[in-house]
Amino acid sequence: MLKLTGGQWRGRALETPKDQQVRPTTVMAREALFNILQQEVVGCRWLELYAGSGIMALEALSRGAHSAVLMERAPAALALIQRNIDKVGAENQCYLLRGEADRASSFSILQKKLEKRFPEGWRADMIFMDPPYGKGLVSITLERLAQWEALQGHTPLIVAEHEPEAEIAWQGSPWHIVQQRRYGQSVLTFLGGPS
Repeated sequence: MLKLTGGQWRGRALETPKDQQVRPTTVMAREALFNILQQEVVGCRWLELYAGSGIMALEALSRGAHSAVLMERAPAALALIQRNIDKVGAENQCYLLRGEADRASSFSILQKKLEKRFPEGWRADMIFMDPPYGKGLVSITLERLAQWEALQGHTPLIVAEHEPEAEIAWQGSPWHIVQQRRYGQSVLTFLGGPS
């Protein structure tokens, strides 16, 4: 069972993925991340890629984020995320999209859907990604984000959760590594824009 660790929904239980490949961020890493981000989360627009259970976006909303967009490719995970969104009553703050964050076409589709859903405009202030380990997806996804038209001239904070041995290398990205923190078998890498 997953539980939210802070904010207005602290202690609320969420459904756990049955798929062993879905690996929700540990409580220790989640609490550490939100302790580091603290007030930066309040009022932010959160984009979660490889959303899995949706716990990170819901944790951000619980702690004061304005809204969250979640992208996930697996139909079973999408259904689970929707149930978790419904459990905390965040339907009006969340937008759930089926897509693969390692494909440029997913960001084109995301952009069109965001323009339709949020005619007043929506740009991510923070991006969290936790792709499957061992596939080099952090670097690939950073390349896709650098190509995404919606982020041209805008460099939100990115936090990538990955295995300790992952190499993060990409071409033409506006982000650089600000800090890295290890929590058990996971590393949180914080990437910022131009200094």
